[in-house]
Amino acid sequence: MKVVFFYLFAFLSMLFPQHLMASGTGNVSEPLSNSTLFNPSDFGMPLESPEEQLTSGGGGFQPYDFRPGGGGSSTLPLFIMLGNGPSKNSQKPSGSGESSSGTSSGNWYVTFRLPGLKLSGNNQAPGAQEPPPPPETKCDASNYMDFMGYLNQLMEIFNGVVTLVVDKDDTILMGEGDDQSSIREAFHGFVNYWRDKNKLRLIILTRGQLTPGQWGYLREMMLPEPDVLISGAEYGSALIMPRPGTRMSFPIISRHYTSEHVTILESGGVYISKYTYFIREAMQSFWFNLVLQGIPVIGTPSSFWISDDAAFETIKIESGYDLQNSQNQQTIMEALERHLGLLGGINFDFDKNQLILSAPRSKGRILHHLAATLQLRGSSVIVAGDSEDDLSMLLPPDNAPFPVSAAILTGATNAGLVDQANAANTQRATPIPLEIEAAPALLGVLQGMGKALFRIIQKQNR
Repeated sequence: MKVVFFYLFAFLSMLFPQHLMASGTGNVSEPLSNSTLFNPSDFGMPLESPEEQLTSGGGGFQPYDFRPGGGGSSTLPLFIMLGNGPSKNSQKPSGSGESSSGTSSGNWYVTFRLPGLKLSGNNQAPGAQEPPPPPETKCDASNYMDFMGYLNQLMEIFNGVVTLVVDKDDTILMGEGDDQSSIREAFHGFVNYWRDKNKLRLIILTRGQLTPGQWGYLREMMLPEPDVLISGAEYGSALIMPRPGTRMSFPIISRHYTSEHVTILESGGVYISKYTYFIREAMQSFWFNLVLQGIPVIGTPSSFWISDDAAFETIKIESGYDLQNSQNQQTIMEALERHLGLLGGINFDFDKNQLILSAPRSKGRILHHLAATLQLRGSSVIVAGDSEDDLSMLLPPDNAPFPVSAAILTGATNAGLVDQANAANTQRATPIPLEIEAAPALLGVLQGMGKALFRIIQKQNR
């Protein structure tokens, strides 16, 4: 099997040299999809050691979320499969007004590199087209399909990938007594159709605490399965889980990490039953690991302090130890990843020769810590929420490691919340286009998303 694969790959390399260029950089921004993905073991390719599988790039630091940036190389190759013909789930989208029996065709290819999977479609976008203006009417239960049709028009001419980041409760899922099941069903079809076209991906980030076994709850509520589900992490339990069946893999926490509070999922995600306990254990383990590595720390682990959006621990280092030395930084970063994984962040305070360790708690901080893993930088990010709890992801600081192209505040009937959102936005050096919609839940999301996409396409065409 191994021999056949390599001969096939060599043959395809001659036919499609422009598509078969394998890059070793660690931070590739490419869209996700629900197309079938492949694992190296499917081709009879033996994996390297677990440590090599979990290798990630290093170098450089983000000022806000303390995450390492820059490149790094993978020990594993890129595999590329080329195909032609109808794609899975290629029925017409909700609101298209056409038959659902049609199929779409075109070249596609998937690429992936451990520890994370990267997918890219080479759909050729049409020439720049002027988007039709948003409907003047308000989106409600009687005309939401018109707004679906409008969104489909915009997605057809949009050149790129939209990452829609949404809260769950009261944003895409109404409370009891308000039935939006038919709207959710139409939204489900919309997401699946454009996700299959490699033009849309969905991330649900909720304060509610879900376990891996409750993923089916989203299906029961007729919501589309998100590409990534993030729940909890502020209090109680935390779940970070890619969509089942995609074989996406991003090692949030090292598979070698052992704790009664942590379960590493086969999908590559993680479930933490007691998030605060995990942070305390991981920070203390990190401190002791530094001691074992011969790094001259001062004092003993202190009680970490919690801000509005993160838990912090300050670790002082003796002045004779050079924190600006790249090898010393690499040793510390490896220890950090071993104990806190991608949830951990660190800032090197050279003036005081100390480390500031952090772990996210708010929605915005979680997105910032996982920005590279979730591949946010390579797409137009539209964020939707309904409460003060969502403002940290709707309106991140200017130095956040990913741009928010547009923010949507749904069900915005609370004047105080609207004033708070506007005030936070005006404090930014570059205000984010903020759509304030009085319509509740998905109705507000649909209306706000139409306005946001309209502006994004207009900006593309300039």
